[in-house]
Amino acid sequence: MEPYKAQLFPIEYKISRDIVKLLGEANDKYGQFKTLLKLFKFNQKYFLDSLILGESLRSSRIEGTQISQDDMYYLNFKEQNDSIEEVKNLKKMLDYATITLKTQDFSLNLLNQMHKILLSGVRGKDKNPGEIRNVQNYIGQRNLGKEGATFVPPVPEDVQNLLNNLIDYINNEYEDEVFVKVALTHVQFESIHPYRDGNGRLGRALISLQLSKLKGDEPILFLSEIIETFKLNYYNSLNECRTGNYEPFIKFFLQCVIDQCRININRINAISKIYDEDEEIIKLKVKGTTALRLHPLMMKKIVFTASEMATELNVHINTIQIILNKLIDLKMIVKEKKNNTNRITYRYKKVYDVFVDKM
Repeated sequence: MEPYKAQLFPIEYKISRDIVKLLGEANDKYGQFKTLLKLFKFNQKYFLDSLILGESLRSSRIEGTQISQDDMYYLNFKEQNDSIEEVKNLKKMLDYATITLKTQDFSLNLLNQMHKILLSGVRGKDKNPGEIRNVQNYIGQRNLGKEGATFVPPVPEDVQNLLNNLIDYINNEYEDEVFVKVALTHVQFESIHPYRDGNGRLGRALISLQLSKLKGDEPILFLSEIIETFKLNYYNSLNECRTGNYEPFIKFFLQCVIDQCRININRINAISKIYDEDEEIIKLKVKGTTALRLHPLMMKKIVFTASEMATELNVHINTIQIILNKLIDLKMIVKEKKNNTNRITYRYKKVYDVFVDKM
């Protein structure tokens, strides 16, 4: 199989009736989601923190990281290993890029720094983190190299020019509609495969970062959850683009936007209902200002220790434990010591279930 000869932007593609219809629905659903976020009764950052954590876990899992969705809120309490560190690195990378993009445009230096954070101290740390590849890479079954390749990215000599062209496309005002632009950017980044490792995770992170930059929002939409669900369609439609047919991937991408926004809208509605109901229960059956101050913090942490809460609220740990015991009796939270964790933790069960899909 010969190395892929990627086109430079602007890329030609067809806008079919199906794409126009999906574009309308994607913009509508994104708008609904954004509006609901703004109307949230408590700090929307708490909700977005859980989405970013979920993105970090699921994007890592797409690439073969062995970690359960149930572990999502226990990363700081478990014995540390490569899988946990990979997820934490991805979150650090997203946080770093979000802050940087408030004052800068996309750049090669930003991509390299993101890549360096992603592979720091984990699997792939020997693959020149933060440096554009100078060797040929092969996409296919792990450890089979050239013989198992299902796709061969461009030769190393072409990577720099292709990447510079892609960054120009990301930063400059082309006529492409926002969601189409982000879809085409993702296709091109994955086709260039500019690094020796970590391209998939970095490429999916760019989706939310580019979208937020174009929309003038914080990153609020992360697609790895829905991509993981339809992983085969994702890879098949990416491969179809390399024949010059971009329509299947654009349609797939727009449907992902629609479906993920719908999932997030359902989550916001569920969380808002839980918040209102449990706040009333706390007022009636637990009482006291400390309990009411604790409640939003539980929404933020979801899994936590008594000492964490005592520190954050600046109250004695005994006061917190009395409140937590009352909440256990009310079946609002669960006390546990999970396998491979080193502390007793408390889980806000109903909120946890919303984010790990146990509703």
